[in-house]
Amino acid sequence: TATLEGLILDESTELLSAAYVLNGLEVLQSISRDELQEVLISYLLIFEMGNRANLTDAARHQLRKRNMKKKNTQGWLTLVEFEEAALNTFNFLQ
Repeated sequence: TATLEGLILDESTELLSAAYVLNGLEVLQSISRDELQEVLISYLLIFEMGNRANLTDAARHQLRKRNMKKKNTQGWLTLVEFEEAALNTFNFLQ
Protein backbone atom coordinates (compact mmCIF):
# COMPACT_ATOMS: atom_id res chain seq x y z
CA THR A 1 0.00 0.00 0.00
CA ALA A 2 2.94 2.35 0.53
CA THR A 3 3.71 2.18 -3.18
CA LEU A 4 0.11 3.04 -4.09
CA GLU A 5 0.06 5.90 -1.59
CA GLY A 6 3.30 7.22 -3.07
CA LEU A 7 1.88 7.13 -6.59
CA ILE A 8 -1.28 8.96 -5.51
CA LEU A 9 0.74 11.58 -3.62
CA ASP A 10 3.08 12.09 -6.59
CA GLU A 11 0.16 12.55 -9.00
CA SER A 12 -1.63 14.93 -6.63
CA THR A 13 1.54 16.97 -6.15
CA GLU A 14 2.03 17.19 -9.92
CA LEU A 15 -1.56 18.37 -10.46
CA LEU A 16 -1.33 20.91 -7.64
CA SER A 17 1.94 22.28 -9.04
CA ALA A 18 0.30 22.55 -12.46
CA ALA A 19 -2.67 24.39 -10.90
CA TYR A 20 -0.27 26.99 -9.49
CA VAL A 21 1.47 27.43 -12.87
CA LEU A 22 -1.84 27.64 -14.75
CA ASN A 23 -2.69 30.60 -12.51
CA GLY A 24 0.66 32.33 -13.01
CA LEU A 25 1.87 31.51 -9.51
CA GLU A 26 4.93 29.77 -8.10
CA VAL A 27 4.48 26.85 -5.73
CA LEU A 28 6.75 28.23 -3.03
CA GLN A 29 5.39 31.78 -2.98
CA SER A 30 2.87 33.06 -0.45
CA ILE A 31 -0.55 33.54 -1.99
CA SER A 32 -3.73 35.32 -0.99
CA ARG A 33 -7.01 33.60 -0.15
CA ASP A 34 -8.41 34.61 -3.57
CA GLU A 35 -5.37 33.14 -5.33
CA LEU A 36 -5.71 29.98 -3.26
CA GLN A 37 -9.33 29.67 -4.35
CA GLU A 38 -8.28 29.97 -8.00
CA VAL A 39 -5.57 27.34 -7.51
CA LEU A 40 -8.01 24.95 -5.84
CA ILE A 41 -10.58 25.43 -8.61
CA SER A 42 -7.89 24.79 -11.20
CA TYR A 43 -6.76 21.68 -9.34
CA LEU A 44 -10.30 20.32 -9.27
CA LEU A 45 -10.80 21.08 -12.97
CA ILE A 46 -7.62 19.33 -14.08
CA PHE A 47 -8.29 16.43 -11.71
CA GLU A 48 -11.77 16.06 -13.19
CA MET A 49 -10.40 16.11 -16.74
CA GLY A 50 -7.91 13.34 -16.03
CA ASN A 51 -5.62 12.47 -18.94
CA ARG A 52 -7.38 15.02 -21.16
CA ALA A 53 -6.13 17.92 -19.03
CA ASN A 54 -3.52 20.20 -20.58
CA LEU A 55 -1.17 21.11 -17.74
CA THR A 56 0.83 23.71 -19.65
CA ASP A 57 -1.58 25.93 -21.63
CA ALA A 58 -2.42 28.61 -19.07
CA ALA A 59 -4.32 30.82 -21.52
CA ARG A 60 -6.61 27.97 -22.56
CA HIS A 61 -7.12 26.96 -18.94
CA GLN A 62 -8.05 30.50 -17.89
CA LEU A 63 -10.45 30.80 -20.83
CA ARG A 64 -12.11 27.54 -19.80
CA LYS A 65 -12.52 28.79 -16.22
CA ARG A 66 -13.98 32.11 -17.41
CA ASN A 67 -16.41 30.34 -19.74
CA MET A 68 -17.54 27.94 -17.03
CA LYS A 69 -18.00 30.78 -14.56
CA LYS A 70 -19.92 32.83 -17.13
CA LYS A 71 -22.26 29.93 -17.98
CA ASN A 72 -22.73 29.27 -14.25
CA THR A 73 -23.74 25.65 -14.84
CA GLN A 74 -24.55 23.21 -12.07
CA GLY A 75 -21.13 21.64 -12.64
CA TRP A 76 -19.42 24.98 -12.00
CA LEU A 77 -21.54 25.67 -8.92
CA THR A 78 -20.75 22.22 -7.51
CA LEU A 79 -17.05 22.71 -8.13
CA VAL A 80 -17.01 26.11 -6.41
CA GLU A 81 -19.10 24.80 -3.52
CA PHE A 82 -16.67 21.91 -3.00
CA GLU A 83 -13.67 24.25 -3.17
CA GLU A 84 -15.20 26.66 -0.65
CA ALA A 85 -16.11 23.82 1.72
CA ALA A 86 -12.56 22.47 1.55
CA LEU A 87 -11.11 25.90 2.26
CA ASN A 88 -13.52 26.53 5.14
CA THR A 89 -12.73 23.13 6.65
CA PHE A 90 -9.02 23.91 6.46
CA ASN A 91 -9.59 27.29 8.13
CA PHE A 92 -11.72 25.68 10.83
CA LEU A 93 -9.03 23.11 11.64
CA GLN A 94 -6.39 25.74 12.18
